[in-house]
Parts: sequence; structure tokens; C-alpha cells
Amino acid sequence: MTATSFLFVPYSTAGHVHPMLPVMSELVARGATVRALVGDRFAAAVRATGAGVTVLDPVPDVFVPDGWSGAGRFLIDRVQRPLRNARTASTLASELRARRPDLVVLDPMLGWADRVTRRSGIRSALFSTTFADGPRVRAAIGRWSGHHLPSARRHLRPGRLVLAHALPDLQPAVETLPASVSLVAPLIRSGRPEPTSEVGTRLLYVSPGTVFGRSPRFFRAVGEAFEGRPWQVVIATGPVDPARVSPMPANVKLTREVPQLRILQRCTVFLTHAGMNSALEGLSAGVPMALAPRSAEQRFIADQLVRLGVGVYAATGGHDPARFYADVTRLADDPVIRTATAAWRRRLADVDGARPAAALLMAEATRESPTGRAG
Repeated sequence: MTATSFLFVPYSTAGHVHPMLPVMSELVARGATVRALVGDRFAAAVRATGAGVTVLDPVPDVFVPDGWSGAGRFLIDRVQRPLRNARTASTLASELRARRPDLVVLDPMLGWADRVTRRSGIRSALFSTTFADGPRVRAAIGRWSGHHLPSARRHLRPGRLVLAHALPDLQPAVETLPASVSLVAPLIRSGRPEPTSEVGTRLLYVSPGTVFGRSPRFFRAVGEAFEGRPWQVVIATGPVDPARVSPMPANVKLTREVPQLRILQRCTVFLTHAGMNSALEGLSAGVPMALAPRSAEQRFIADQLVRLGVGVYAATGGHDPARFYADVTRLADDPVIRTATAAWRRRLADVDGARPAAALLMAEATRESPTGRAG
């Protein structure tokens, strides 16, 4: 009997690939054949799940600058995007012709992938690494325009399975979601704790995410606020070269990337952009969060984290370092916040979104289709 086969097509950036990895692993454990179309930097992580890899080339430069910082890089990507999308669409079309998977699992951000899959006649499902989308969702977060209409339509196509990496507490307009949408969170890879920091030293971990860059000024403001303080600070600069930020105080470490799951298990406060993956990882680790969102979605999630009592908006920006330091210290010391974060850690300790996600995808891949056409 031929194994059920899947092709995953994520937006090739960490925040979109990483939530899919536990689901790939679970599908492989159930005897399925799994492949993913990803950039080379994620190939090893995908192979570690037991899945195969088709390397995506070229890879999109997924980056949103902070003001004028990085604007040139952003504009170059915009100019190159049509040609790059045409080349990656050709790679996907060849993959579908050669392997004919039972189900293609698409990131809803990738309109070109949706169009290619529909033309192939192969059924597809959506895997959103943030909210399940739709007009009511966009209205709830104060962001709705014609520009976002195609993404919403992909989410709401009749009969299409949609998986969304969100908790009900973090999903806008959750009561309006159709039955075809399933919230499957958290999807968190296992991570061993790193050696603990020096006894008695508090640790602030700072991450703006991998898409929405921050200016060097933002990171320098963090360093100024904590210079000479009894804290260790680890900053993941993401798209920003740490050399553009240095020098920093001796107690501040700069690096492009950090094993986030590991450092969250030992940090005192997490300064985050409030992206969905980081929010879920912070909740699962039981870490108080200082919130510095940039996009409408991130502001909505930040609002919910404040409502849940696990975070506060941080006075970042460099205008008042003393106030920023006070905000972080309050998060570390507030017993009400510590109680709330501990409760979320216990609540999510045994929740594994990969199992229901894999079960839904297996059922969809083997479901009889009256038309044989893609979803």
C-alpha cells in the first residue's frame, strides 16, 4: 500500500517554517511520506523531522524595515520579487508533476503557490502560522483593505481545510470562524535548557522577530537602559547586522540568532515583537513579556497578552531609558504577573498541537473528492 504523501510549501522564514516542523515529524511518525519546499538554511531542520527537501532557489528576502533603516534592501526585494516568484512557481510546478502528492500544505502568504497548486488539480490545505484570516478577522484587528482580500479568500474558500497556529485567546473574531478552520497551537519543537546564567543574575532576552527589523537605535536604547545594571541582556538582532549596533555595554550580548526555545526556559523577561510564534513560546515557557509590536497583527496579540496579565507594553525607543528599565523590572517582580505566567506554563505543558494537526491533514489527504480538483 502506498504511503499517504504531503508537500509542505511554507514562506521560507523561521517564523513560518518552524511551526510546521512538529507537524511534519508527526506525519512521518504516522507512516506518511513528507517533503518540503524550503530555502537551504532550513533544509537540515526539515530533514531532522524525517521529511525530504526540495531546495527553494532563489529564496525571498523577507524583511520589513524600521523606518528608513534598511529601506534600500526592502525596495530591492520588491523589484526582484516578480521574477523570483516566477522561478519559484516553476520549481513548485515541476515538483508537483514529478511526485503528485496527495495533499499540498500551503502557507496562505504564497499566492503564487496557491495558483500553481490549483492548476495542478492536486488538493491543498492552508497552514497559517498566525491567525485564521477573513474579513471579520481583519476588521477585529483594525486592518482590512483590498490589498489583503486575496489572502482572506484563500482562507475562506468553501470546503478548504485551514489550520491556524493560534490559541482561541489570541485569535480575533474566533466565534465567527467556519467549521473548516481548526486552531492547532502550540506547535513547539523540543528544546533542551541551556546552562543557567550566573546565580543571582537576571536575564533579559530581546528579539524583534525575523521579519520586522529594528533600527540600530532601538537596540542601543536597550543597551543604554541596562548599562551597569545587575542584568545580563541577550539581543537577537535578526535582520540587522550586529556590527551596526556595536559597541554595547559589557553585560549586553549581540547576535543575529538565538536558540529561542532554550533561552526562554531560563530568561527572566522576554522583550518581544508579539508575533504569534514568540507569544506562544513565551506563554509555554511561563515568561513575562515586555511588548514592542510593529504590525497590526502584533498589536492585537500584544493587547491580548496584556489582557491575559502576562505582559506590558514597554517604553522602548530610547526617549526614557529609566522608564524602560522600570517596566522590565516591574515584569520581573510583579507577583500577579508571575502567577499568571506560571498558570499558562502549566496549562500548555501537555498540549501538543501537532497530533490534531497531523490527524486533520491525514483525513484531508485521504478524503474522497467529488471533483478530484484542488481545494
